[in-house]
Amino acid sequence: MSGTREVLKQVSIYALASYMTQFLAVIAGIVTRNFLGPYLMGIWSTIQLVISYCEYSSLGIDAALSREFPFCIGKGDKEGANRIRDLVTSFGLVTAAITSVGILSYILLFGKQWPPYLFWGLFVAPLLLITQRFSNVMVGWLRASKQFELAGAQIVLSGFVNLLLIILLTSQLKFAGFLIAMVLSCFFNVAFLLKKAHFHFIFRFNREIFRLISFGLPLLILSIFFDLLRSIDKIFVIRYLGFEQMGIYGVATMATVLATKIPDSIVIILIPHFHEKFGEREEARDLKRLVDRSASAYSLIMPLVIGTAWIFSSLFVTYFLPKFTAAVSSMKLLLLSTYFFALFYPYSNFLIAIKRHLILFPIIAFTLFVQVFFTFFVIKSGFGLNGVASVAIFCYFLNFFWLFVIAARFLYNAKEALMKFFFLASFFIALAVILTCLDRWCVMASLMQQTILQLSLFFLSSIPIFILLEREFGALGHILDFLTRDKKRAI
Repeated sequence: MSGTREVLKQVSIYALASYMTQFLAVIAGIVTRNFLGPYLMGIWSTIQLVISYCEYSSLGIDAALSREFPFCIGKGDKEGANRIRDLVTSFGLVTAAITSVGILSYILLFGKQWPPYLFWGLFVAPLLLITQRFSNVMVGWLRASKQFELAGAQIVLSGFVNLLLIILLTSQLKFAGFLIAMVLSCFFNVAFLLKKAHFHFIFRFNREIFRLISFGLPLLILSIFFDLLRSIDKIFVIRYLGFEQMGIYGVATMATVLATKIPDSIVIILIPHFHEKFGEREEARDLKRLVDRSASAYSLIMPLVIGTAWIFSSLFVTYFLPKFTAAVSSMKLLLLSTYFFALFYPYSNFLIAIKRHLILFPIIAFTLFVQVFFTFFVIKSGFGLNGVASVAIFCYFLNFFWLFVIAARFLYNAKEALMKFFFLASFFIALAVILTCLDRWCVMASLMQQTILQLSLFFLSSIPIFILLEREFGALGHILDFLTRDKKRAI
């Protein structure tokens, strides 16, 4: 693995790019809804749904690229890495083309009964599917080869171009203009990546494709399971508490979506490092330092993120979403759950890297069963949204606990495992106690003054975390380097 500073730099750049892209996507969503209205947005959502399901035709082979490519690099097998790149690209484009033919055939056979906008709009779906598949493979290759600056620049620039095309074309041509904007945006992504990434591949097929599918398909299914774990609470809220409560719970989940962007961005950076390191000798314990440092980083960073979001939540909702103040308490509980959500990543990535990813199936399946049972129980017992959010905390903890227990068998002796577990758990306990005390004892008439006081006390109590971040990762020096790098280049 490259130096800690290099990894921190990659994380900073890609996390910032992800947040900027999300911000641009929110603006684009608002603009699009104003131009198209509810009916045409419903048509577009249907087209998006078709495309999203068609993405499964890749059989998870793109996940194999992100992991097998750096594994080969770690082994020093550059030819094998390039062969995997070629196979994944070829298979992805062929399956996208076959799926596109299926879409077009279905439209021509059954589409005459559909609304005109849906009929003609779906003709665009095959074009979007193929171009998105190609650009996704190239972005996956950039990540696998650790070209994160270019990958970050691409997603931000893509967001800008997409927003600009929507404004220019949708304002003049409505739905037709919007579809043209989507197609042009996808072509821009492909053209930009081909030019800047210098992506070259040879069209090839051989039996190795089946090995890649056998590795990637379970990862695809696991991602579906994990997405279900992240959304099953919402399904129960809609089913048993109604749309109004779901509207409140939806606001509660806003903060968690932003908070989890950080671990989501970090894990994208860490995946190639895990697999490249394991590829060097294929020894599980070679990953111990990487697992420990990434888990420690999450345990130090997430309390700061959660605490800041917790304290600002009341102020934000009161001033900007006054009709949703009932969401604040469940929002705070859901924020706590993101701590164990983040700690899921180091140990799951470790098990995937050493090719023990099938162990994850019973773990996530069991956690899903527990979440379904207890979510149903708390709703029927009248605990409402706070009960649902509390179940989420417990289930994310349970998921992390079992992963840790299994990964510890490969990494630690019994004493080391206990010390590591209590080290990670202690930060969560301290965080929950501090935030609960601040909410109970630091209450003022002015919400703004209360927020400032709570934030000041929280950061004072977090001084040990800042010290550990500096001692373990040189965080302050990295931040200063990151902020002054443009000035240094100019000199």
